[in-house]
Amino acid sequence: GSRLAHYTCGATLSFTYLDHRTQTYQQETLSQADMLRRVVQHIP
Repeated sequence: GSRLAHYTCGATLSFTYLDHRTQTYQQETLSQADMLRRVVQHIP
């Protein structure tokens, strides 16, 4: 699963996740709004 690696208050979130295609861990940094949009996509 994904793990939150770093949070900047009011700005960005960095997290690591397992890329199942390459079987390697990747790190990504998103704005809070972009992260929220991704999470909301999983709510039915």
